[in-house]
Formats: sequence, C-alpha cells, structure tokens
Amino acid sequence: MEMNAKNKAIIKEALNSYLINESKIFENEDISEVINSFSPIILNESITVGDEVIYDGNRGYITGETQGKLIVQVQGSTFLVTPKDVKLKHPKADSMKLPYKFDKVTLKNLCEQQVRCGIYQGNTPIKISGCYVNYNSWNDANDNQHVPILVEGKNFVFEKTNIRILEDVNEFANPDNYVEGVVIDPKNSEAIKNVMINIIDYTHAVGDDDEVRVFTSNDEPVTYYPRSLLRTLSV
Repeated sequence: MEMNAKNKAIIKEALNSYLINESKIFENEDISEVINSFSPIILNESITVGDEVIYDGNRGYITGETQGKLIVQVQGSTFLVTPKDVKLKHPKADSMKLPYKFDKVTLKNLCEQQVRCGIYQGNTPIKISGCYVNYNSWNDANDNQHVPILVEGKNFVFEKTNIRILEDVNEFANPDNYVEGVVIDPKNSEAIKNVMINIIDYTHAVGDDDEVRVFTSNDEPVTYYPRSLLRTLSV
C-alpha cells in the first residue's frame, strides 16, 4: 500500500504506541514494509470488526481480532477477550447498507455527516480513536479510491479498503431514531429552534456537554449540540 509522508507518520506513531508495551520501538521509515508483513486474520464467523457488542454489562465495539481473541473497545478502554465473553447487541445485519428508503432531503441530512471510523490494514486496527470520515464520501467511493478523513483534527487521505466505519448506519441514519425536539436558549431555557434529535445519542449522553446529533426539516446537514441545550417531546 503506497502512502504519503503524513500517512506514514501517523501509522508509525500508532505502531509505536502499540509496541511500547513490549519494549519495542519501530524505527524503519518504510512503514509499508511493516504493515504489509501483517498476517491475515480470519474473524469470528458471527462477530466481526465494527460490530456493537455487550461486554461485562457495557456497550462496546469490536475493533479487531488477534490469535483467536477479539479486541473490544468499551468507554475508551480496550480489552482482549474470547468470543464467548461478548454477545451481539443487535441481531446480525449488514450495517453498511441502508435497509430502508426515504426522501432525498432526509438522506442528505442523515448521511452527509462525519462518523467515527478506524484505519485498518486487513483486519488489523492501526488507528481507531479520533478518526472521522464523511459517510457519503466513504459510501460512494470504490474500494481503490482515496477518501479524506480527519485524524486528531488533521486531514489525511487513505484508500477506502483501509477505512472501517465504526458506527452503525442503522442508528445514525435511521429516521426512526430521530424525535421532535427543540434547541433552547441557555440564558432563559426558551425554545429557539425546532430540530429532530437523535434519541440514541440523547439517551446515551452521560454529561450535559456530551454532543447529540440533530437535524432540521430543511436542507441542512446534521449538526451537533450539547445535550444541555436540547429538549425532546418524548423523553
């Protein structure tokens, strides 16, 4: 896989972070030589990279697999577990394809947004935190096309095959998961704007500053507001 200097630098940093636990530091500038040497990994037949799972009572995501064990990320922490230690949160489905139809305006609003993603070589995670990609850009690209992504606030470009979506499209782009609500004025709590609120983001938010997806009924992209500035009509 050919990469520019910026891409090599970020993967080098991620590899060093992974290898430091074994007192190893990667020095070779030819990062392609290292990542191309990774052995292919066959994922568990029922649970695969990107699946949402329950581990030890908490919601998490599968980010990789190594030596027959799964790598699961839960609330910012990473665990190496056996397949029997986790269970799928939802029945198995192809979460990369929209199973429903809706109007063009809503489609643009819901899919023209930045979603969490990871950088992978095969099934090996290279970078899985702080990465975001425009869902439509990723979805519309061919496997060998380059797609721009944000990594820790900086712009990078990778082939689509090296990018995995780490969110479920059936959650962030499903109109049924958005309920009527309003944005309020923080000074007097009066409603200042009608919006549709992503109820999953809203109910899973821990603090008032946690961001929640919202969109309006007109031709505007999905935006984010702190939970404290939102009120719903149903929750």
